[in-house]
Amino acid sequence: MMTRKSRLYTSVSLIVSLTMLLQLVLPGIGFWQPAPAAAAPLAQDVASMADLSGETAVSAPPTTPDVRQPLTLSRVQSTYQAGGTAVITYTLRNTLAPTIRPEAEPGDTITDTLAAISAANFTADPNTVRGASLSLQLTNAQTSLLAADPPADQSGSSLAFNLGDIPPLSAATLVLTMTIPSATADFVDLDGGAAAYGSWRGMGVSAAASPIRLAPDGFA
Repeated sequence: MMTRKSRLYTSVSLIVSLTMLLQLVLPGIGFWQPAPAAAAPLAQDVASMADLSGETAVSAPPTTPDVRQPLTLSRVQSTYQAGGTAVITYTLRNTLAPTIRPEAEPGDTITDTLAAISAANFTADPNTVRGASLSLQLTNAQTSLLAADPPADQSGSSLAFNLGDIPPLSAATLVLTMTIPSATADFVDLDGGAAAYGSWRGMGVSAAASPIRLAPDGFA
């Protein structure tokens, strides 16, 4: 009986010893790795991550006019009128915002604010486009200029117009009254397109509009 107990004790001792030996040897050769305990983030670490998230957030830039091209040129063309004429209106606009601010005080009434805006000299603003002009050349033999406001500087079929200085967020208008063909079987361009020029802070700026075009008879 004592012999059996001795043998059992010896076997259990060997198993325990072998288990302890395997725990020491196997990690070194890569067969078994104890799972590390996951540490919960500290409160200050969580706060730091939140601050970093706020600092690194990228916001979309505001939409602003292209300062390299502050001019836009649009054209409105009337339909054919009695007597074979049409009225063409060009609008040259300065899209830049003013740098001059009206001298309005907090608490001013609407009347006082409007008076301050009226008193501001926006033509002296650095974002004013200086010496604006518009030119075009008539290309249709049946088209001619009858009247223009402002007046035209005409040389043959070439027309040039002085539009002066254009303050920020303001526009200059050119109105042309022209004779046009009374009928056409196809689309017809009356000119080669209009081009406008000016100077902004010593740099040349420009804008363009497509040609004046007539549609064929019956075109809807």
